[in-house]
Amino acid sequence: MPASGAAGELHALSPGPFLLSYGVIKPDHTVDVVLRWDHLVCDAALIARTLTRLEQVLGGEIAAELAAIRPQLDTRPVRAAGILL
Repeated sequence: MPASGAAGELHALSPGPFLLSYGVIKPDHTVDVVLRWDHLVCDAALIARTLTRLEQVLGGEIAAELAAIRPQLDTRPVRAAGILL
């Protein structure tokens, strides 16, 4: 699912026991993540642990990596150049 859609709006194109979707990054730097699963395949406790771990990784290691590269980004405004034909 593209990040442009909402996390709750999901139409699976193929069958499967697990489906992970996400929404857009909000101004407060949060993202809605939805994990849908077949309860006949696994218990909800496994899903809860998986989502907890995903939150830890996204909020820890991944956030640290993004924060580390942020100062290196060129923050000057970009001007578009017009093309004359």
